[in-house]
Amino acid sequence: MNRTRTNDRYSRARNGGVDSGKGGSRFGSSAARRPAGPNRSGGYGRQPAAVQGEFAPPRTITPALPSVEDFADLDMPGELLAALGSAGVTVPFPIQAATLPNSLAGRDVLGRGRTGSGKTLAFGLALLARTAGQRAEARQPLGLVLVPTRELAQQVTALLDQVRPEGQRMLFSATLDRNVDLLVRRYLSDPVVHSVDPSAGAVTTMEHHVLHVHGADKHAATTEIAARDGRVIMFLDTKHAVDRLTQDLLNSGVRAAALHGGKSQPQRTRTLAQFKTGHVTVLVATNVAARGIHVDNLDLVVNVDPPTDHKDYLHRGGRTARAGESGSVVTLVTPNQRRGMVRLMSDAGIRPQTTQVRSGDEALSRITGAQAPTGIPVVITAPVAERPKKRGATSRGRRRPASATRRAPAPQSTAGAAA
Repeated sequence: MNRTRTNDRYSRARNGGVDSGKGGSRFGSSAARRPAGPNRSGGYGRQPAAVQGEFAPPRTITPALPSVEDFADLDMPGELLAALGSAGVTVPFPIQAATLPNSLAGRDVLGRGRTGSGKTLAFGLALLARTAGQRAEARQPLGLVLVPTRELAQQVTALLDQVRPEGQRMLFSATLDRNVDLLVRRYLSDPVVHSVDPSAGAVTTMEHHVLHVHGADKHAATTEIAARDGRVIMFLDTKHAVDRLTQDLLNSGVRAAALHGGKSQPQRTRTLAQFKTGHVTVLVATNVAARGIHVDNLDLVVNVDPPTDHKDYLHRGGRTARAGESGSVVTLVTPNQRRGMVRLMSDAGIRPQTTQVRSGDEALSRITGAQAPTGIPVVITAPVAERPKKRGATSRGRRRPASATRRAPAPQSTAGAAA
């Protein structure tokens, strides 16, 4: 197999990387440095305090290649360029224009851009182009894409340790601070660094509202916001709170669905599809939906439970006002949460509009489109899935042993992490 490799001038082993070739193992063992798993309560206990502060980018030794003005200027397969052209995508966003020439050349890349700035396409096109026409060997994928949530972040290093030392690595995020120093210094070699936004990552087309509510009235105000015309994502802290609010909204006549880490992947996929088509108008979620989800024309995000970290606020809010569109982020704050919210907004570099509201208020309706729900309970029906055809008795081949399907893959070349 002709595996994708970085250009020779950029290929080098990483400091602290895997030991390729010792002990008869191609990728080395990461058991000694594998981080601890979630706690016994399921990983939802209070997290250790994050290291705050501005990220100090690594020094780039090899000069970066210049930006491009059009996708046609890039050395990409004709099929990719044709697909982009047929979709009307000809001019790259700034982070794509700056990073793609380097990632296509095999350079490691560290990029920062606000949510909706085009980071997924920035690393996705490079991954597709550099693996085009190649076939992966069994259990040796050509590329690995890591999209870490808070629950999965500790597993990232264990996976990256299995990527061969000369492979290419790309890290893109809306926020970069000292918490990612270890990943950058351990896994990126002479990376091209590009930032299209300040660390706060605020979006100019996004409005930020802090709504002061009384605890006894918060549920009623939340229900009225959910009953608005149009879709909305509502964030809460726990799976139990998400499920409880979802059921309350359904009982009130609001087409709501829950999304959290307790749902299976098929359930999550179906729920997101229903939300994108409008079959579901309210997505009630934990932070599992705060990153990597794109929904066209979503103009409102509501923090029913205020986030505890300014980065979580930016990622939650980044589900709206994407790719130049406008949107609003509303946070419901009870009296005992006000001081913490002021601190969080300061850390995020945001000056929100603060309003005292009650359910039924004109101000609540003006800011969020809130209205009284119908009160007629609704049931969200799942689309009818086509049953898989049963295997015939003459079907050839044998099933893969269960143990084989559980083994961790050994990624071979390109790895990307997007947050």
